Amino acid sequence: MAKKRQTNQPTEQPSAPVHIDPHAETLLIRYPQSGEVQAVGDMSIEKDRVTVVRSAPTVKNAPGLYKVDDSQFIANAINKLRMAEKDVKNAPELFIVPLAEVGNIAASLMKLQVDKEDAEGLKAYRAHIAYANQLEKVQHDVAKMPLAQMKHLGLDVEEMFRNGTINQLKFGLETDPVYTLNIDLAEGVQAQGKYSLMLVHDEKGLTKLIARSPLAIPEFEADERLRMEITSEEAQRLKAGKPLGRLIKNDEGQYCFAAFNRRTNRMVYVPKDEVKAIGWAQNGYINQTKQNDLMLGAKVRVEDCYYRGMEDNKFFGDVQFNPLTRQFEMSNQHYSSLYIPKWLRDNLSDSERMTDLMNHQIVDGRRFKTASGKSLNCYIRLNDQRNTVDYLSYAQVQELKRQETQTQQQAQQQGYSRGHSM
Repeated sequence: MAKKRQTNQPTEQPSAPVHIDPHAETLLIRYPQSGEVQAVGDMSIEKDRVTVVRSAPTVKNAPGLYKVDDSQFIANAINKLRMAEKDVKNAPELFIVPLAEVGNIAASLMKLQVDKEDAEGLKAYRAHIAYANQLEKVQHDVAKMPLAQMKHLGLDVEEMFRNGTINQLKFGLETDPVYTLNIDLAEGVQAQGKYSLMLVHDEKGLTKLIARSPLAIPEFEADERLRMEITSEEAQRLKAGKPLGRLIKNDEGQYCFAAFNRRTNRMVYVPKDEVKAIGWAQNGYINQTKQNDLMLGAKVRVEDCYYRGMEDNKFFGDVQFNPLTRQFEMSNQHYSSLYIPKWLRDNLSDSERMTDLMNHQIVDGRRFKTASGKSLNCYIRLNDQRNTVDYLSYAQVQELKRQETQTQQQAQQQGYSRGHSM
C-alpha cells in the first residue's frame, strides 16, 4: 500500500500576499549528476519506489509545497532513493529548508551546478542536507509541537528556537534551561515554580508537553520502588552521570534504558521500543551477541574502528546507549599508534618540525601540500583525544597564545602572592 503525503494545490492568486509560518519547513531535491534543484510538492512511497512531485522552488508556490512533519517518512524516502541507484553518489539528495527561504536556498544550491566549490553553495549544502540516520533520531517534529500551548505558558518560543532548546525537544531530550512557569493545578488555581520541559507521545500518539520540577533529593532515593530496585553501586554510577547499565521499568511498566539528570535530581527513561539497534560504531562491526547486550543497556567493546578517510588510524572503544543524549556513544578509545597522515609526514622532512609536532606544539603548515597537491594554508597540531590532526587558522593560533600568556601571568601572580605572604 502506498504511503503518500498529500498537499493541497491552491488556486493561483498573484495579488494575494502569501502568509508563511516562520517555522514551517519544506523539501528541496537535488540531482547530483546535473546539479538541478527543485522543490518537492508531494512525495509518496510504494514498496521500494519513491515518487516525487516536483515544483518550482519559489515563495509564490509555498502554499502548495510539501510540509515537513514526519522525519521518519523522509528518512525512509532517503534510504530508498539511495537503494535505487547503483552508485549512491548519483542518488537524489533531499534538503530540509525553511519554507520562507525556499527560493534563496535553492538559488544557492544551484550555484554548485556551475562550480562544485562555490562557497555559498557549499554553505547551503552543509546547512540543509538531510541525512537518514539523523532524521531517524527525531522524536517530535516541529510541525507537531504544541507551540501555541508553550506560548500560553509564557515561554519565549522564538528564543527557544534561537538558543537550540527546540532542537533538544525535537530529539526527545529534557531542556537544559529550567523555566519559571505558572502551572494550572485546577480551574482558577495556579502554582508558580521552576520546571524543565520534555515532549512525550500520549496514548494516541500525539505530542504532549510535560513540565517537571527539580527534586530536593535524587529520585532513586526518594521513590520507594527505585530505592529497593537500584543497588548502591548503581546509585553511585547514576550520580556520576553514567547510564544505569541495564533495563529497568518506568512508571508505565515499560522496559527502559535509564540514567539520572543531576540538574533536576530526576530519572530519565527511554523505552527500549524507541531505540533502534546499531550494527556499526565508528566503522567497527558489532556482532549480533554484542547488539543484544547493547539493547539490554550494557556496555560493549568494539574493535577495528577508524574515522572515514583515515582507514589506517585503527582503534577500539566501548559503546553504550546514553539516555541523556538518546544516542549510542563511544568512550575509552585506544589507538594502535600515533597517527600522522602520509602527506603530512612527507611535508615534515626536517626532524625539528616533526619533533615539535610529536610534542604537541603548533606547527606552521601554510606552505605544506595536501595529498591532492593543494596548499594547506593553515597551522596544525596533533589531537590527543581523536588521534588526528587539528587544522587551525591564524586567528585561532593567536587566541591560543593569548590564553597561554594569560595562564602564565596568573600563575606568576599566584606565586608572588604566596611568596609575599610568607
